[in-house]
Amino acid sequence: MKNIKRYSAFILSTGIMWSSQSLALPLTNGNFASGFAGWSGEVIIDPATTPTPATLTTPNYTLNTGGALLTTSFLTDGIYNVRLFQDFNIPTLTSPLNTLALNLSVGWTLSNPTGRNSDFASALLEDTGSPLLLDLTGGGTFDITSWAGKSVSLSFLVQDNAGIADTLQVGGIGITETVVNNNNTVPEPTGLMIFGISLLALRKKYLVNK
Repeated sequence: MKNIKRYSAFILSTGIMWSSQSLALPLTNGNFASGFAGWSGEVIIDPATTPTPATLTTPNYTLNTGGALLTTSFLTDGIYNVRLFQDFNIPTLTSPLNTLALNLSVGWTLSNPTGRNSDFASALLEDTGSPLLLDLTGGGTFDITSWAGKSVSLSFLVQDNAGIADTLQVGGIGITETVVNNNNTVPEPTGLMIFGISLLALRKKYLVNK
């Protein structure tokens, strides 16, 4: 397991080391309804410390009702690092007032989650044109308005450093744009005050005329 430990230390000290190619395409198949269409994979097989392209098949890549499941298989074939990723373009805003949000669910099971040379899992959004990274490991909803129009790589990774299979589950990936309508904007306090004074003036005028 010496090479596994060395690779783990390198990842933790230098951050993401994967290379990706930008594609002028939108996010596709975020719910994995079409299997792994639109997705790519890479694995690292002991004693290597660099990734090689992978076919998205069992036991390392499987589908279930929750989406996609990544599983290491060191004891079977030496695969201790499994990665799933997709390169795409985040859509531009249809209006500068609107907002963009990325939604996803992420979960994992690690046999050795703490201590030195612990197993780990990650979910990252990477701007392929700059060092900008967004940690998505906790899952949920993330504001990506400032990422509009960027070429990005969305990646999920699980690494086993103890020799026992680890898993990462991901699903429900989608990008939504919230439309902001100026006509529904709530008046500022100053505007409300002026509106109230106007109503009082009209009421007073009505009572005098009556």
